Amino acid sequence: MKKHLLPIVLLLLIHIARADVIFPLTFVFIPYIPIIILLEVLAFLALRERLGLEIQAGRGILVVAIANIISSAAGLVVPGPYKSAIEIWFLSAYALSTLIEGVIYRVGMGKSAVKSVLLSAILNAVSYAAVLVAIITKML
Repeated sequence: MKKHLLPIVLLLLIHIARADVIFPLTFVFIPYIPIIILLEVLAFLALRERLGLEIQAGRGILVVAIANIISSAAGLVVPGPYKSAIEIWFLSAYALSTLIEGVIYRVGMGKSAVKSVLLSAILNAVSYAAVLVAIITKML
């Protein structure tokens, strides 16, 4: 039964967020992507040893940058549900971004799926917190 729940949950998340994984990714938001990548790279470097990630810093930085570029591209391809509640949109975008980047970390870093998704969740929490602060303070 549990094996069948994951695809259903993913389909629901995709339907809700429509893969707009860097919130809300529009052409106006594109200039902020380097800042988001920088935030996640700095968080990666700060947490790399604490999380037991035995990966060279340069390779890790490259994988983090690639993961964010791919999740940003996904947000450009399929726009989000602009009429839904912002909280649902934000959390769905966070979940999808974490999933997409977790898969890339799994492949790029060769770590377990759990460690990859955990790393992705932590790094995305840093960048999404910054985006949330920017939205709240009307900087974005």
